[in-house]
Amino acid sequence: MSTSTGQPGVARQADVAGHPADAAAARRRAREFRAALTGHRPSGASVLDIRPVLLRRFCLTVAVVAVLACTAGAVVLRDGSGAHTYRVSDQIALGLLGVAITAGMVVLARPHAVAHPGGVWVRNYFGTREIPWDLIEAVRYPPKAPWAALVLTGGDLLSIVALQAVDGKRAVRDLHALREMHERYAG
Repeated sequence: MSTSTGQPGVARQADVAGHPADAAAARRRAREFRAALTGHRPSGASVLDIRPVLLRRFCLTVAVVAVLACTAGAVVLRDGSGAHTYRVSDQIALGLLGVAITAGMVVLARPHAVAHPGGVWVRNYFGTREIPWDLIEAVRYPPKAPWAALVLTGGDLLSIVALQAVDGKRAVRDLHALREMHERYAG
């Protein structure tokens, strides 16, 4: 049974009699989580911020090239130029194609993970989850896998797309730091 704490997105566990159990700890975890997301870290709190480096560079490059190429193509297309007749609607469609490609690249550049004393916040391509440390059994990097995963209680896996193999030494460093935090905070 869970009851609301009055703060959006934060719930606390209640015991059988309905009394809040460990409400202060739930508020502390929520504070730490919000602080980790906004970059305001309380003194002494360790926060690990994980983002894919090469994927973000690639996505930004493709987005800029797509917008420039589609914009240039739309400007160059004139009514009656060459063997084909292009209209204003064709120019607009080409510009919108550049915007669509850029939107796709933004989605691919979304992955982000933040590990903090309260748990791990993971944003993959479509969806965001925050998992407390006590629900995480292990941090795994399966052989030949493109990214790491959290092994949750019950055997479920949660991919951490932000922690990618192509980032090389940075990914290894972040993986070791994430495993150290798991050992420290998982009770």
